[in-house]
Amino acid sequence: MKVIEKASYILLIGDSCLDLFNYYKKDFIHGLNKEDCKCYNETNLNAYIAGLSNESPNDKINNKPFVFINAKRLNKTYKDYLLINHEFLHLSFRKHDYDINKEEQIITWAELETIKTIENIIKWKEEEKTKQLAERLQQMTKGLVYVRIIHTALNVVTVHTKHRELGLYKKNI
Repeated sequence: MKVIEKASYILLIGDSCLDLFNYYKKDFIHGLNKEDCKCYNETNLNAYIAGLSNESPNDKINNKPFVFINAKRLNKTYKDYLLINHEFLHLSFRKHDYDINKEEQIITWAELETIKTIENIIKWKEEEKTKQLAERLQQMTKGLVYVRIIHTALNVVTVHTKHRELGLYKKNI
């Protein structure tokens, strides 16, 4: 799970909703149950928790409000933006003391945090792909070394077999 500590909140981006419960070391978070979460069949279209914004459920971990995004629900569509923006709007209302006279600031702050979050997610995905590519290349290199060793061994066996066939080896006396 990615954990980004901001000045006024914590951004949590998990691979499943279980990451939220595990991060805060809690079985219940704001009316949601870890056991129900475990039983829920999460997909990219449906999750027990797609996103959540609330106060910290465990002051020993941190005492800042949080925004949690379940990355399993991200599908590279406009709905990703809507999900993330929705959670930041909750936080923005809290940050601006639920003052409806600050409507423009509330919306703008949520939009800006959404954009930064999406940019970070894109960056992490690219880093993840680069890391996976490097690991695959490393495995391929190891594989090529093994192929080269086997190829060399086969060449040696072939040469020795030819030498035997041609009678180039002296027989033991």
